[in-house]
Amino acid sequence: MAAAVCWMAGMFREWREAWLLASWKKRLRPFAWIGAGALVAWAGAWVLRNWLGSVESAEPSEMLAATARAGSRAPLTPRPGGPTAVLPKEVIDCHFEALGGVRRLESIHSVRMTGELTIGDGETRSITVLKKRDSRIRVSLGTVTGQFSMGLHPGDAWRAYWSHGKLVMVEDLDPEQKAFLRFALPVVSELFVALRREWPVAYLGRQTFNGKAAHAFEIELNEREKVRLFLDPETCLALGREELIVGEAGRLSVKRQIFSEYRDADGCLLPGRVESSTDEASHQTIEVARIELNPGILDSTFLRPEARAR
Repeated sequence: MAAAVCWMAGMFREWREAWLLASWKKRLRPFAWIGAGALVAWAGAWVLRNWLGSVESAEPSEMLAATARAGSRAPLTPRPGGPTAVLPKEVIDCHFEALGGVRRLESIHSVRMTGELTIGDGETRSITVLKKRDSRIRVSLGTVTGQFSMGLHPGDAWRAYWSHGKLVMVEDLDPEQKAFLRFALPVVSELFVALRREWPVAYLGRQTFNGKAAHAFEIELNEREKVRLFLDPETCLALGREELIVGEAGRLSVKRQIFSEYRDADGCLLPGRVESSTDEASHQTIEVARIELNPGILDSTFLRPEARAR
């Protein structure tokens, strides 16, 4: 032990003499190496911290992956003179966050809405709308003596009428009623559904909808049907939508819905007022009284009444 201490003391004396005899450049060289090493270590720590931060903040969700794919795949086709600075993915992310977040939207499988329907001539009826994923919807209207219902699910589309509690009529939906149900089908955001299923989505830039500037997106459902969704640049909520349908004779029909009076429904914002029209005619307004998310709706609710009775 004593020998080791003497050896260390001798080394220290030699180092001190060499230091006193060295020029000022040689004296600064060790400090330069130490400073460079510290700078490299700091830079590495900064990169590692930011990389870990981005990993932790990323949504572990299929939806975000779909959004990223849409952002890189969706063609930018803004109207002439329209701005192109806002990236589609930024607007989409803002829209989902405004509704309640991707995780909340993914957790919604069914919706029950009750309210009052006002038809163009002022006639009002009670209305109940039941929606469930996988293209299931049922709309029921109260009448003076009973109830009228329309249902849609994979493989069938029907309408039925009850009078004084007794089923008196069941038949197939006509094409117009079937289009109406498809028009109201999405459980939550139509843009969410489109990206989740990887439908073609295009960003059309800024357009005017109902007298307001809006981000316009176009969703291609099939060769004859497209939906345009208009988002408020300030709130990122949907101002409304238009469904463009080309009929068999080549005639274009435009169905429009205007959304307003958004309300919180268990952590998700949904419109409390929906105004609908077809080709600027046949106006209808739904005033929503109550919205329930994931109320536990059975699949049999959407079946034809006689099929359900068997």
